[in-house]
Amino acid sequence: MADDLATWLDQTRAALGGAMGADWEDGILKAALRLALGEYSIASGQTVTLAGLDGAPETTLPLADRSLVMLGVLGYAAMTRSAAKLAIPLANEPEDTSGGNPPLTAWGKEVLAAFRSGMAAIFAIRMERARLAELRESQTQPWETAFPLPDW
Repeated sequence: MADDLATWLDQTRAALGGAMGADWEDGILKAALRLALGEYSIASGQTVTLAGLDGAPETTLPLADRSLVMLGVLGYAAMTRSAAKLAIPLANEPEDTSGGNPPLTAWGKEVLAAFRSGMAAIFAIRMERARLAELRESQTQPWETAFPLPDW
């Protein structure tokens, strides 16, 4: 299966509600993809791309992190759609006459919180693993660089 913009849009629509997912506009889903990939890029310290999004020729998002980024896409899509005050109600949800969609906003916030929590955990673990690997490879003892002894 291709890992490009079209695939991500299809998967996002499916995750957002099957048949109701078809009602989600490409503009909202692309904005959600940009936001989630941007936040991931900041957290990871490296820019990641999705083939076909903003002219990117290839997908550089690590395979292991794609489900986590999908959480971010879903959360941002919900928040973006709610903020845009679209008149397309979701299935089984009362239409909000004020223009927003409080249940969708609440769900979006929960999903974004899970996305951010997952990123914090993953990158903390990766940073610790990198630190430990550096210590194992170093010829210098850890305390020698942290607490230099005076030359007497």
